[in-house]
Amino acid sequence: MMHFLPVLAVEKNGQDSAGINLIYTASFSEDLSFWTGIDAEFADMWVQENQTEADGGSFNGSPIRYQGQHYDFEVASQLFSGFANVEWQLSNQTAVETGVRFEYLRYDYDNKMISGNTQDDGSACVPGCRYFRPNDRTDSFTNPSFHLGLNHQVNDSWIVYSRIASAYRAPQINERYRLLASNPDLSQFEEKTLKSLEVGLRYANNDLSFELSAYEMRKKDAIIKASDNDTVGDGETSHHGVEIDLAYSISEQWRFNLAAAWAQHTVDKASALNGESVDGNDFDTAPQWQGSSQLTFQATSSTSFELEWVYIGKYFLDAENENLYEGHSLFNLRAQAQIDNHWNASVRLKNLANQRYAERADFAFGDYRYFSGEGRALYVELQRAF
Repeated sequence: MMHFLPVLAVEKNGQDSAGINLIYTASFSEDLSFWTGIDAEFADMWVQENQTEADGGSFNGSPIRYQGQHYDFEVASQLFSGFANVEWQLSNQTAVETGVRFEYLRYDYDNKMISGNTQDDGSACVPGCRYFRPNDRTDSFTNPSFHLGLNHQVNDSWIVYSRIASAYRAPQINERYRLLASNPDLSQFEEKTLKSLEVGLRYANNDLSFELSAYEMRKKDAIIKASDNDTVGDGETSHHGVEIDLAYSISEQWRFNLAAAWAQHTVDKASALNGESVDGNDFDTAPQWQGSSQLTFQATSSTSFELEWVYIGKYFLDAENENLYEGHSLFNLRAQAQIDNHWNASVRLKNLANQRYAERADFAFGDYRYFSGEGRALYVELQRAF
């Protein structure tokens, strides 16, 4: 049941697939190791979408979600790839790892319905049908990728590292063939490519350990969706941020943990959505700030208490950046006791303040949509090991 759409269409899908992965490894010396291999996968997939209710009319003049069959297609896919990786210990302090991968993917698409932008009986919609079905076709995608990483141990406490990499993802069959009349251009829904650079450092001693990293990413052919579901697949986006993971033993009984991240996700360039440019907008449903922390008290060797704070910062609910979710803070409390060698008891009190919040939120079809979070809740568990 496609409950997230105004008219409750039903989707059915399935696949039969088989694959093989072969890897060969070799060590040329204690400092140099190598592995290579191949992947192959074959799949037959099918997708159907049907709406049994009467058509929902148009939304602000948009095309109609008509009653009847929307999509019915099959795709046969064949994937072949080869890869190689090298690890080289340059010295006692410095190691390098590098690798490459080359992948070929082919789709044979078979439309089981009338092609184009009509109802399932071939009749037209007024002002238009929402769905577009391509003619039968074959598509192939060929992509290389690589990564190069460096790890250097400065001393017993400090490690610095860096990594540069490229990545890709071929379009899924729903992205490629389950099109809308607002954008029936298959050429927009190509493979998504990404280039990234990451640098970081790690520190550890008896009481304190932390890892701090920063990254920069550039992505091409990202999919961007407007609040009325108008979709483009040619977005160029940038992503950069800083992350920290920290653990500190305050005393023998008290311990503090923190994980936090700041990130900026921006649409640099994309086709207009409903005639409106989204260039320079923040990515929707992507908060700049998020994190959590835990304060743990080890009362005895078998009993502990933990207070947790979870934070999600504000974020835009739509690609147009017109509606905002303010974010939320939650507090949770946990207690655990080892009764004996067999029995263990725990108590969890979630959302202490009974905060109203959304696990995820967006703005679509003229209204706010919230995947509501759980209110205050108490869980008591008793476990026995046999």
